[in-house]
Amino acid sequence: MVQVLRRFAGLEVAPEALRPFMQKGFPWHSPNQTHPLMRTAQDWWDALLPVFEGAFVGCRIPPDQARALAARVRSVYTDVAEWRLYDDTKDTLRDLLEDGWRHAILSNHVPELPSLIEGLGLGSLICCIVNSAETGFEKPHPRAFHAVLAALEDPPRSG
Repeated sequence: MVQVLRRFAGLEVAPEALRPFMQKGFPWHSPNQTHPLMRTAQDWWDALLPVFEGAFVGCRIPPDQARALAARVRSVYTDVAEWRLYDDTKDTLRDLLEDGWRHAILSNHVPELPSLIEGLGLGSLICCIVNSAETGFEKPHPRAFHAVLAALEDPPRSG
């Protein structure tokens, strides 16, 4: 959101200014509820547009501009060039793989999480990704954990 304001509105807004407006509206804010599965990633993002718009308006952005900026959040957030790994991430995951560990990700995240993981060069190090945007169950809902356990029992087979 800060990046969107910087890039497309030429505004510098501290994350703390946006944070109060981002405390509700995301699926993970009500983890005990089952969330409807969205047919497409675009449906998932469209459901969040009012949250983004509200945060921008809360930072005194005019409503029309807030709506246009909200539509840009997805492309900025899912730009893998904006993501960073800790310097030792890949080495640590490789070392653990060599010691017999398997790595799984269970996350309350955006539908593009698998492509972000791949883009960061972690795809070959992770055996499965279970994402609330795909399952409709946010952590700490028990079914989120059941989904990752099921995926670990029957991991995808390569080629």
